[in-house]
Amino acid sequence: EDEVTHTISGDLQIQLRKNKYPFVCQRHGKKKGGKLQQQEETKQEDETVLSPPSLEPLPSKTRKLIDFSNKVYIAPLTTVGNLPFRRIMKQFGADITCGEMAVATQLLEGKPSEWALLKRHKSEDVFGIQLAAGYPDIFTRTMEIIEPLVDCDFVDLNLGCPLELICNKGAGAKLMMRDKQLRDSLLGITNTLQKCGITIKMRTGWDEKRPFAHELVSKIHRWNIPGINAIMVHGRSRLQRYSRLANWQYVNDVVAGDQDATATHIPIVGNGDILSYNDYET
Repeated sequence: EDEVTHTISGDLQIQLRKNKYPFVCQRHGKKKGGKLQQQEETKQEDETVLSPPSLEPLPSKTRKLIDFSNKVYIAPLTTVGNLPFRRIMKQFGADITCGEMAVATQLLEGKPSEWALLKRHKSEDVFGIQLAAGYPDIFTRTMEIIEPLVDCDFVDLNLGCPLELICNKGAGAKLMMRDKQLRDSLLGITNTLQKCGITIKMRTGWDEKRPFAHELVSKIHRWNIPGINAIMVHGRSRLQRYSRLANWQYVNDVVAGDQDATATHIPIVGNGDILSYNDYET
């Protein structure tokens, strides 16, 4: 037990469950009949009624950024990359580990099973957590808890989950197609999370015949939002899920197209079908 970092206390869990936690960022919505009515998205994302979270940046302090170059990074693996698995990977020489995808709304509800995904073993010297959400206020409120209470070295935004349950809520791979929500989420996150950087995990696009990750990466660079540590590109589309081989040629194209000298440089990490050192060498 002493070797594992716990991330939620009983008092915090009660506060979250009873909606008593003193968040700075307010929910986007309105109360009607005693229930919170979440504002509906318009079909055109540019006309969305949601706005960036009205949250002033916290006092500036040194943000810890991770060097992913020439490192063995164990990507977040839902239902596989749990804490015992990551401990084994560390014993075999992994440099950087990341927890399984956690759904931010369930963290905000204080669900123990979701908070368990953020636990860290003492052997994980460089450790990140991965979060999925579809709205800026959800990401920002989650960061208000992560910043003071969760022991991690980076936070990974999930823009790659292909599951309908996640995509139907505007999260996962769906967030790749929602530029305004993504940009506002990044602004809310980086204004709130001061102790470490963030990474962004995405797929090639929605359909393998029409990849657009290269366009999204260029947009993220042009936004010049501080604190983005790296972008991970999984060489499959959302509709591919985990079928067929990852398209590494397209991943290389994304890297090659990242040549805008006027934008902030963000490292790009390829992902997909690397199951052994031989795969890496190939």
